[in-house]
Order: sequence, then C-alpha cells, then structure tokens
Amino acid sequence: MIAFADHALVAMAERRIRREWVERALSEPEFTRPDPIHSKRRANYCRIEEFDGRRLRVVYEEVGGKDLGITVFFDRKAEKRL
Repeated sequence: MIAFADHALVAMAERRIRREWVERALSEPEFTRPDPIHSKRRANYCRIEEFDGRRLRVVYEEVGGKDLGITVFFDRKAEKRL
C-alpha cells in the first residue's frame, strides 16, 4: 500500500495517471534508480501500455515502514536512463 504526498495526488489528476499504474510501477518496475538529490528517495520506471507505451516515473521514499509517493510523471528521457 502506498500513501501519496499532496503534490503526487495533484500530479496524478493533472496528468491523467491512474493509481493502478503507480502501484504497478512500485510492484513491477522495469528498472529503479536512486534519486540524485535526495538519498532516501528512489525512482521506479514502468512502461504503461495503456498510455501509448510511455514510461511512468514514480519517485518515492519509505516513511515509517510505508512507501510515500512524492511525484509521478511520464518521463520522455527514461530511455536514456536504461
């Protein structure tokens, strides 16, 4: 189960990102990278076929034993991160 920061909830609504896609990115990521600025945060990437195969990036951190979604967006530069 994931909780979301207010910013993540707003981003999901504005960008038409479904909660199920975010959960998929967390449970079945294609690849994961550490956040270059915040050492406690990770970024998971997952291709979302239902959204033209674009890669969703979910930045999160563990807080009190639970994942907290910080931000979510479709990352056009994800291919370069492979």
